[in-house]
Amino acid sequence: MATPEERYAVLVIGKTGTGKSTVCNIILGRPAFDVGRGMDQMTKVTQTAEATIQGEKQIMVKVTDTPDLINSDMGLPKAAEEVKQWREELRSAYPESRYHAAILVTIRCDVRYTAEEYAVYRQVKKLWGGNTSFCKRLVVVFTYGDLLDGKIEDQLKTVCPELQNVLKDAKQRYVVFSQAADGSTKDVRLVMIGKTGGGKSSTGNSILGEEKFPPVRGWSSGTEKCDWNQAIRNGFRIQITDTPGVCDTHRPQEEVHREIAKCCVTVTPGPHAVLMVFKAGDRFTGEEDQAYEELKELFGHELTKYMIVVFTGLDMLKKDKIELGSALQKAPPKIGQIIKEANGRYIGFDNEMSWEERAEQGDKLLAMVTKLMVDNRGTYYSNDLMKKFEDAVQERIDETNTTREDLKKNTVEEKEPSWLESVRAFVRRPFERCHWM
Repeated sequence: MATPEERYAVLVIGKTGTGKSTVCNIILGRPAFDVGRGMDQMTKVTQTAEATIQGEKQIMVKVTDTPDLINSDMGLPKAAEEVKQWREELRSAYPESRYHAAILVTIRCDVRYTAEEYAVYRQVKKLWGGNTSFCKRLVVVFTYGDLLDGKIEDQLKTVCPELQNVLKDAKQRYVVFSQAADGSTKDVRLVMIGKTGGGKSSTGNSILGEEKFPPVRGWSSGTEKCDWNQAIRNGFRIQITDTPGVCDTHRPQEEVHREIAKCCVTVTPGPHAVLMVFKAGDRFTGEEDQAYEELKELFGHELTKYMIVVFTGLDMLKKDKIELGSALQKAPPKIGQIIKEANGRYIGFDNEMSWEERAEQGDKLLAMVTKLMVDNRGTYYSNDLMKKFEDAVQERIDETNTTREDLKKNTVEEKEPSWLESVRAFVRRPFERCHWM
């Protein structure tokens, strides 16, 4: 196993019911800690778990989940010993290496910040002993962001003085987790984009851990229509939209618009990550370059903040005894530019391995997606076009009393042709000259 290039030690504190354990699991990319429901707190003792995240850099993260000092039976002496243990966990997480340390305080942003929460925070800060060492590592994590009424920036202008003090200690560092921190399954929406025959469908199956997208072989192979599937893995409901291949210019514009509309519906309210799929070793064409630039033009350059580059075909590189890193050094400059625009996020996939090995690849990608979600403060990608689709989807859900998942499935299967035709109008003008499909 390669030596990690960066290490992080994370301590998570907060009142019972604010989602500490769920935040820990999201950071780790797996359900390492039990998540409780109801009035009794689940975390009663300090627990630590570790995970490795593979990207351009290999990152190791050690996360410590902590009990609520106020709502526990421990008195002040015991609480002081507990905080001393937390300090030691953070101080000596990786004794032989340099690492980054952070203290996350979880706060629900959909309810009023209470005096009890502030008491928990003040007690930990006091028992820590050194305000400087505590505050310089502090980050506020707002949970239940999906239930927040309005923008977090607007809400923070009118919060109580106690919460203002916490944010001041944290130098205004905060992140919002859009997933409800209640132990329920968390949605992760992914959209795959790439040319026909590049391995999108097989990659989607590897991520889901089972064969959901039909396998394709031969010259005429590839996804010709929008497809959408989901599966529950590691505590996440993973939803993947498989798009028709880029550069399929033989298709009528009306059909192109319909498929783009279906893709936009299935990824509403917005993707947590956009997977740009390339087949390692294949020639990068001018049509692909054009399609990539048009994609950014249509959806906005902010899209790259949510992008991960996926290279398939590692099995062929292995046969030639070529490492992916070596292959990328010889790749066209445009590939390097795309990786740079994705902030160095890329991963390789061998979709010819056993299902167990493919699932491990999927876990590594999900760890990258989890880190990306944290980097993006728990948000998903959206723009004016996606907001139009989200409004239409929500209106249709209210009209038909159906679920979002059923509406997405019916859209892909074209069971609601008149409604699909109405939302297709959203993409006619902006996509008139698009070579994306």
